[in-house]
Amino acid sequence: MISIRNHTNQIIIANNTFDANSVIKGVIYLEQATTTAPAQILIVNNTFDSNFAYLDTSALSVRSPTCTGISVQSNLFTNNYGCTKYGGSVLSIECLRTNFTSDNIARSGRRSVIDVDARR
Repeated sequence: MISIRNHTNQIIIANNTFDANSVIKGVIYLEQATTTAPAQILIVNNTFDSNFAYLDTSALSVRSPTCTGISVQSNLFTNNYGCTKYGGSVLSIECLRTNFTSDNIARSGRRSVIDVDARR
């Protein structure tokens, strides 16, 4: 449904209802540009109900160079499913860079917050 790739600006997705969607990989798919410092991503107060994904994540998939600056809070996930052969979760955050440490993240002043309410 929503696919944003190679972005460098802040993204806020708030107060939406995603109901009865069939997607390939996530109702929301976000991929940050790897050439710049990652921008803040805020996903808050959304409802994901009765969504289906053919591959991987059924609701939210984020790919980020550092996995910092990502905040997923107060969202409700109910009755979301994936294909059993390629199963996945309702939420996936993938870090694209592997050459960073927790010290680098602490010094950057950015953090990731994930607060998931997954009910069946």
